[in-house]
Amino acid sequence: MNNELLSSDIRTVTAQNIIFQNEFSILASLCEQEHISLVALKGISFFDRIYNSSERSLTDIDILIPKEQLPKLQNLLVKHNYSERIEEKWSA
Repeated sequence: MNNELLSSDIRTVTAQNIIFQNEFSILASLCEQEHISLVALKGISFFDRIYNSSERSLTDIDILIPKEQLPKLQNLLVKHNYSERIEEKWSA
């Protein structure tokens, strides 16, 4: 096994996950300021409890909010330069 590649892959996963954790922290803080109830789900919620930053790769941040607060969250995200990514979903 190429230890140099493995080490590089671990560094990349760790760096990406740190970015996701920082973005979630910013989002949670913004939501708190705007009184938007936000709950972290799945991957992002496992860091520092089950996984460390190098053990699992994230590709997104899953959150749960009350349905009636969705427009408020959407406005907040646009205001802070986030953009919606349209994905083509598949089904089995």
